[in-house]
Amino acid sequence: VEGWIVEKMDLFTTTLRMISSRKVATFSNASLARSCIVNLKRSENAQINILLKFDSEISLSKVKVFTKAVNRFVEKHSKEWLAVTSFRKIRVEADLGFVEYQLGLLHRKAWQDTLAIAESRASVSGFCGALQKKLGIALATTSVPKVCACCRQ
Repeated sequence: VEGWIVEKMDLFTTTLRMISSRKVATFSNASLARSCIVNLKRSENAQINILLKFDSEISLSKVKVFTKAVNRFVEKHSKEWLAVTSFRKIRVEADLGFVEYQLGLLHRKAWQDTLAIAESRASVSGFCGALQKKLGIALATTSVPKVCACCRQ
């Protein structure tokens, strides 16, 4: 979660704390006039997106096995997660040998509970990484670009 949390406001200034570094800064209210400020306490449940890279030669059947396992994980951890909202291919890099998917998840907590959301996100990311290795679909980190099956002569 990137951004700032409002610590204090008065007629002329607003004091903010950066979420990631915990640094404090005070701004004039006029300088914030064009900014989008969201009340995290009143916001909807957190929507988390996780980027996943797979080997470019991944089969559709393995993708289906992967998504079923992720759905089971989310159901099993229903105290943290409401649902898997999306799983879509967003990038294909055949020359570099990978396909990138975006996994969308809906958390039970609102954005204000940044620690719980970060811990849940780490848990799902770790599960996905372990599952990729188990299924043999983890992206091999090589310095030489791969040539996908469709491009071989």
